Amino acid sequence: MRVGSLGFGLGVLAILALPVWPGRVWLAAVLMALALLVWLRWRWWPWLLAGMGWTLLTVSPGHLQLPVALEGRDLRVVGRIAELPGRSSGTQHFVLRVDSLSAPDGARVPFRGALSLGWYGASPLALRAGERWSLSVRLKRPRGLLNPGGGDSERWLFARRIHARGYVREYPAPRRLSGAGANPLTRWRTALAARLDQRLGDRPHAGLVKALAVGDRHDVHGAHREVLQRTGTAHLLAISGLHVGLAGGWWYLLVSLLWRRLPGLAERLATPRAAALAAIPGAALYALLAGLSLPTQRALAMILLAMLARCWLRPVDFSRLLAMALLATLLVDPLAPLNPGFWLSFGAVGVIAHLLAGRREGSPEQLWWRIQWGITLGLAPLGLGAFQGLSLVSPLANLVAIPWASATVVPLTLLGTLVDLPGLGDGLLALALGSIRWLLRFLGWLADWPWAYRVWPAPPLWALPLAVLGSLWLLAPRGFPGRWLGCLLWLPLLAPPPQPAPGEVWFTLLDVGDGLAAVVRTREHVLVYDTGGRWRGGDAAGATLVPLLRQQGIRRIDTVILSHDDSLHTGGFRSLASEFAIQRVLVPAPGALPVAGASPCRAGDGWRWDGVVFRLLAPSDTRLAGDDQSCVLQVDNKLLLPGDLELAGQRRLLRDGPSPLAVLVAPHHGRRDLLDSHWLARLNPQLVLFSTAYRNHHGYPRPATCRRFAATGARLLDTADHGAISVRWRSGERPRVETERQRRRRFWHAPVTSTCGP
Repeated sequence: MRVGSLGFGLGVLAILALPVWPGRVWLAAVLMALALLVWLRWRWWPWLLAGMGWTLLTVSPGHLQLPVALEGRDLRVVGRIAELPGRSSGTQHFVLRVDSLSAPDGARVPFRGALSLGWYGASPLALRAGERWSLSVRLKRPRGLLNPGGGDSERWLFARRIHARGYVREYPAPRRLSGAGANPLTRWRTALAARLDQRLGDRPHAGLVKALAVGDRHDVHGAHREVLQRTGTAHLLAISGLHVGLAGGWWYLLVSLLWRRLPGLAERLATPRAAALAAIPGAALYALLAGLSLPTQRALAMILLAMLARCWLRPVDFSRLLAMALLATLLVDPLAPLNPGFWLSFGAVGVIAHLLAGRREGSPEQLWWRIQWGITLGLAPLGLGAFQGLSLVSPLANLVAIPWASATVVPLTLLGTLVDLPGLGDGLLALALGSIRWLLRFLGWLADWPWAYRVWPAPPLWALPLAVLGSLWLLAPRGFPGRWLGCLLWLPLLAPPPQPAPGEVWFTLLDVGDGLAAVVRTREHVLVYDTGGRWRGGDAAGATLVPLLRQQGIRRIDTVILSHDDSLHTGGFRSLASEFAIQRVLVPAPGALPVAGASPCRAGDGWRWDGVVFRLLAPSDTRLAGDDQSCVLQVDNKLLLPGDLELAGQRRLLRDGPSPLAVLVAPHHGRRDLLDSHWLARLNPQLVLFSTAYRNHHGYPRPATCRRFAATGARLLDTADHGAISVRWRSGERPRVETERQRRRRFWHAPVTSTCGP
């Protein structure tokens, strides 16, 4: 079973690693090969092919179902709310499982899967999970920001089988067709969540109680999330495999104690069997209450198998249980490996199994401490790969937090949620809130240690399995030969990332949606030009700039240029400044932007970094105003960053502006009627880059603008189509271009389009 489960998992991964969906022809070939190998009685390869075939059979690239012609048009959808809705800044967010989707002309649109929708404004209608609605919506295909070091929202949506995103229109009016439906579990979870909202109100830790009680994390405060991340304890205050195991264990212990005191029952059914049978529904109930998240699926599968073995009075092989749980998880959801939680969940249990295999020496306290350090070391490669960070206080934090949460927080939360007696339930919830408050004080104290959480550049993918093997080698039993050699397998993981050669320039135009942000690197220096905009709950710098700079091992920024006073260009500065030491900030004019210590851009100023020349070309004329006051930067006579320079500013540059260059970032994101023909002819760029959002409401870049740039013979690329765009060159060499959407191509990504140019 162990070999079969691993083979099946490798087959699933083989399909998920493909850049293009292979189609049903592959399925037929795989099934034929599988039948042949089973007939030949091979042991391992049939499992591999079975994993591939199962993935091809149960997964489809549904993100392409919505026709491009229907994006941004009013559609009618009927469906049922699949999860507990969330609310932030007056907006309700929810997932709708589609029953039917209709085009404006009433024609049925074939669509399977779910929609991620936002209902903006102060809607008088409170949404509940399980309700069936008829809504007017505007949709677009799942297309997220794609940047080096950044997350992959398209992968996350695809793993949840969400195949379009959009928002609810007020006209025609939305209609609730039915209530929570016949599913008693959905009604129960919805009722519990509503009751918790009423009983807890806006208390500081109410979001954590809801996360533990019903798996609803929408209301967890950002500061609490940060403390849990820095201390490596995020798994404690959300329903995880640990809590499902605790729920099953409580039921097992309770039934064991009662069964022994009732001799008549014990004679009919042995106490271990009765306790095991009781533990299964106890664990299942808590897992269902959480919405069957991935860690709870794994824990529930293992508990089910262990308790069934207990019923049959057979010894439990931990590694066999883990293999069977892996197989069960992949059968239920072959897309589970697309979630980092899959790897962390199974990785943690695998490390514990490795640590306990044949080793029981030492006191329980020593064993507990060994497990905490082992999990930290064993999961460190996965944490660095997924989150570019590692909590160094995790062993100490979990040493205290796990027993504290298990003995007080979790039972008090569950009892307070389920008990509806006047006074008693509220009292239990108050005790749970107090317990959480004291625990977070301790964790906050640990999180404030200067070395509590270390950020590290994201390693190459091939280095992760080597480091995991090295961790297992280091955690081998005493007497295992050459345990220290495991450190050698960590070296590729800890190796510094590559950097530009002397005289080389690395330029990256980030995919920030509406706005602009770019990074210019030389051998020893870093410049950031604009920081993108802000949006609900975050900004472009936190989502794109910070991960990129972390991936490249940057700890200090030499210069930040904020081209002009526009929130789409400056909205992320605060987040950037909170993460990195910034030596100098340049703004268009003194007092133009509220940045302490900022210096003005002055035309004619320049500097040389590592053999690369930087020149400021504007602003130079104080009579110009608005966007024409943008800071204009030229790099190495090859790259021009003009901000949102308009006609007057472009004409001013004709006097002493740049000669023909290789790369131009289009001013004002491709707005029409803002290009001076003489200035463009003088530049004669080989490559023109646009920074826009996919299907932005301005319609940038405008077709007329594209035609004017294309007439110069330049190649046109847009971040909305290609993700982040990287350009590298050395003096005297032709620039090399690479787009992030092409570099990270996977079949769940939206296809590369050409909004502006071939």
